[in-house]
This record gives sequence, C-alpha cells and structure tokens, in this order.
Amino acid sequence: MKLSYLCQNDLCQQEITLYVYPGDPGRTYGPPECCYPPEPATIEPEECEHCGTKVDSERVWEMVDDMMDDWDE
Repeated sequence: MKLSYLCQNDLCQQEITLYVYPGDPGRTYGPPECCYPPEPATIEPEECEHCGTKVDSERVWEMVDDMMDDWDE
C-alpha cells in the first residue's frame, strides 16, 4: 500500500511517500512444498529522506487502520 505521510519533525514537515506491507503469517503446516515462512510487516522508507527523522510506525499503522475502516463502510 502506498500512502502520503507528513514528517513529524517540526523543522521539516515535508510530505513523503511511504510503502506499507502488512506482512504475511506464512504457512507452517501441511505438505512441505506448500509451506513458506512468515514475513513481518514493513514500512519503507523508515526515515524521512529530507531530514532523517524516523517514521512514527505506530502513527502509520493507525493511518492504515483508519483507511481500512473507511473502505469497509
């Protein structure tokens, strides 16, 4: 998922594009050829390309949850 994020650094406040992947629980049962390992959720980039401030992942996941709630309505 691609989304716009406003840098939380008061001196920067630049809008950056984030790519969010919710992860995959994997499959750890059944025939070996059907199994694959879990993949963690990721947010890229992890910091603002303008000032280096770390992206607030908790805020990003809240934004994603809000977007999904709006989509369900």
